Amino acid sequence: MPDRAGWRRQRVVVPLALALVVAVLLLLAAGVHGRSSATVTSGPLPAFQGQAAHYPLPGPARPERIVVLGDSVPAGVACSCPSFGELLARTATLATRRPAVLDNYALGGLTTAGLAAQLSADGTPLVAALRRATTVTVTIGANDFDSAQAEKPACETSGTACFGADLAALPGSLRASLDRIRALAGPNARILVTGYWNVFLDGDVAAARGGVYVRSSDTLTRAVDARIARTARAAGARYIDLYGPFKGGGNPTPLLAPDGDHPSAAGHRLISRLLAHASGLT
Repeated sequence: MPDRAGWRRQRVVVPLALALVVAVLLLLAAGVHGRSSATVTSGPLPAFQGQAAHYPLPGPARPERIVVLGDSVPAGVACSCPSFGELLARTATLATRRPAVLDNYALGGLTTAGLAAQLSADGTPLVAALRRATTVTVTIGANDFDSAQAEKPACETSGTACFGADLAALPGSLRASLDRIRALAGPNARILVTGYWNVFLDGDVAAARGGVYVRSSDTLTRAVDARIARTARAAGARYIDLYGPFKGGGNPTPLLAPDGDHPSAAGHRLISRLLAHASGLT
């Protein structure tokens, strides 16, 4: 791009008619970089709308459309910070040089059965968003399990037996949702399915519950993640491990909100980076 100060210093004589034509062309070009209209979502978070104004886009640009599904983790509960979906949309704008639109339909307390129900109706705004989606993220499964069971010594000694029925039901319910997402979004959409660092509390907050709770919740989390990973891959989606990245530094407390249950701002940034890398948006 030419230096604007230098350009103004040039002495150029242009006939009046030509000057008017140039002025009109400049105004039209400026319109290419104007702000896009806002996106309205039915989820609890405001949509992030990328702005083409930052980039010299050559004509109309197809936006990157990100749909976020799942429970309170992607909904951004307990953190007054940008959720990982919002951060991913910003990364997509920078990486693709196209506007990015985020539709966040995540709901606190949602289970795998609840997600399947959310996806089942036709003609909803969610279905319309999925039909346009280029990337879909799914974080679901933790609310299928009763955290009170993790504090029972009998459940620790029996491994995952206390959660057996719910563990057995998770793959089928999740697979139904992933198949529905694929059918709506089409074969070219990226479908990214995350696991969990813990389906219950973690870090210092979990440690205060005692060793039985810590060990039981960790055993269950690894079993849940294994089932989510197998189901995602069988459905043609990409599985994103969160257990290793959150636990790799030892105590994950800095990555958690004060409730010990949801990600902190640092946790959302980490998840966003993992998703961006998996989707090729880095």
